[in-house]
Formats: sequence, structure tokens, C-alpha cells
Amino acid sequence: MKYHFCTYFDSNYLMYGYTLFRSLKRTGIDFTLYVCCLDEPVYDHLLVLNHEEIIPIRLADIEFWDPAFAACKENRTRVEYYFTLSPVLPLYILAHYSGIDILAYLDSDLYFFSSPEKLYQVLGGKSLLIVKHDYYPAPHFYECVKISGKYNMAFQLYRNDAVGVACLRHWRQECLDWCHDYFEDGKFADQKYLEEWPEKFDAVVCPTDIGAGLAPWNCGMHQFDFAGADVPTVDGVPLIYYHYQGTKMVGRGMMLISTKPDIFYIGTEIHDRLYGKYYNELTTTVRYLRNFKNIAAESVYRFAREKKCSADTKSPWYKIWQRYLKKLPWLFSGLLAFHGKRYFAFTYSIEKAVYFASLKRLEKRQI
Repeated sequence: MKYHFCTYFDSNYLMYGYTLFRSLKRTGIDFTLYVCCLDEPVYDHLLVLNHEEIIPIRLADIEFWDPAFAACKENRTRVEYYFTLSPVLPLYILAHYSGIDILAYLDSDLYFFSSPEKLYQVLGGKSLLIVKHDYYPAPHFYECVKISGKYNMAFQLYRNDAVGVACLRHWRQECLDWCHDYFEDGKFADQKYLEEWPEKFDAVVCPTDIGAGLAPWNCGMHQFDFAGADVPTVDGVPLIYYHYQGTKMVGRGMMLISTKPDIFYIGTEIHDRLYGKYYNELTTTVRYLRNFKNIAAESVYRFAREKKCSADTKSPWYKIWQRYLKKLPWLFSGLLAFHGKRYFAFTYSIEKAVYFASLKRLEKRQI
């Protein structure tokens, strides 16, 4: 089977997007990855890398094809404009490239450990597949569901048929009308719209027991086994992919596990083995790309409501200390790793206690 995937990222996320590509290669599947390049440096680098599996697409080409989408730049921030791109990209690909029966969207911070074949089996003859957030049963996550929605954008399947295309067109119009990075009138970004898909378009909701949909907000509810195999198992089945949402390389051997230390609990083994592996893969990618200079670049686009920075008069030494001081809370929470390992976690035991107390409250409620 030939798999067709699409994603998008700018030059600041090239290391993550290229690591996603490398993970797909390691599974041994036959695939094409369509990449919407959010700036010219990404497009240029992918052309030079010249992988037959990667088809780079300029954002400008999509904007020319869909002027209504391009016009949204006037009233969206950068991230909101990228959210608005979510339904437009698959429509563009299906309109310009032949031979695609099923197109998958992937967030650039996914990492595949094994073939996604099971996900396609779950889709069956239906036209759409979406994945639940499957949040921890903790009180603050009930509010997360209300705001960000039941379903996560990281992995989706669209069949190239009447229902699949109709859904994408409907979603595109919704995002053109409203797509912002805040909650308003039951809407949030591109993601909250997915809640109507199961009923309106008969979308399949991916089950949580096939090794997919694992992420920081739910990994602690599952049993991982890292013994001896390159592919870890989760609840007894091979892990298909993990969503490293919020994970960020911050330089000098440091990796931030998440930008939200107060909302989830990650066990030490998961931290060291799952995130340690991702750190190693990201550093391998960086070494491979190290001959490409000036990867991070300013976007040529200007967006609405962007924050203006005042003139920077601070000394270089002050900037260096400020960078490290900002990292101290993450270090003490155990979410700032050195070379993929956690060394300090003073608030970690509190985080763990809150999580298990929430589980007990949920069990009592169910009884």
C-alpha cells in the first residue's frame, strides 16, 4: 500500500518535520510526504535534500490557488493563519496530485514507531478518521475538553470521495469565517469544529487501544513496555506514533518536555525512554542538517495583532543570565531534560500525587 501524508512547518520547525520524515522512513512503508513550506528557506532546503518521498509545496502557491484563504492574513495572527490552512492544504493536494485514495494529515511533532496500517484498517470503508484527546481524568482537563474539544488535530484521515471532500470544504468555510487562538461561542481554532464530524459526516473515531493517540496529556494512563525492542508496546500492542506536543529543543543539550508543566504527569520511564529517544532523534537530525546555515529565518509575511518589540538595550551578559533564569522553573519541575534525562524534579512528587488523587475521585464517581 502506498501511503500519502501531508504536513506543514516553517524553518524554525524544520528539525521536527524532518525527524517526522525520518521516523516514517524507519517504519519501512512506501509513502509520499507532501510538505507545505511556510517560508522559502524550508522549500529551498527540502529541494536540496532531494528525497524522492518528499514533495515540497510553497505556501504562496496555495494562496494563489485559494485567494479567500490568503485574504485571512489580514485578520489573523501567524498561528491563526496556519490553523486556517489546515483544511485548505488537503484540498489543494487532492486537487493537484493524482492517485491519492486516502490522504493523512500529520502534525510535524509526531514520531512514528511502527506502520500506521492499523489506523487505515479502523477507517475501513468510511471517509474520515479522527483521534480523541483522551485527556487524563483530572478536574482541570474537563475545562480543556470544553475549550479545545474532544478531538485532536495531530492525525486525521480523509478519503478522496464525495463525503471526504465535502467535509473538507465545509471545514474550510468554517475556518475562513472564524479561526482564532481563543475560545468563543463554542469555537476554538481549527480543532473544535471536528466535534460535528462523527454525526454530520459519519467520521470514525479512532479507538485508544491500538497504539495511537498517545500524547503528554494521556500517556500516564497507559502501560508502556520498553524491554528489548526498538518499537515499544503500549497496553500490549506496538506503539504506532507518539505526539510530542510542546516538546522543544532549547539548546546546549537541553530539551523542554512541555510548555505546560501543571497539566499532566509523565512517569520517569516514559520520560527517559520515550522522550530520551526523541531527544536523540532530534540531535541526529540537527547533525544531519548542520551544513545548512541560517535555517531559522524571519517570515516574509506580516500578520494582524503581532506584538511589537521595543528597542533592545540590555547587555549581552544580562540576556545570557535571563535565558538560564527562565529555565529554572522547568528544571525543578523535571520537565527540562539534559541530553534526554531528567535530573531534578522537586515538584514532580506533587504532580504525581495530584494525578493519582484525581484517578481515585473518578473511580468513586463511577461507583
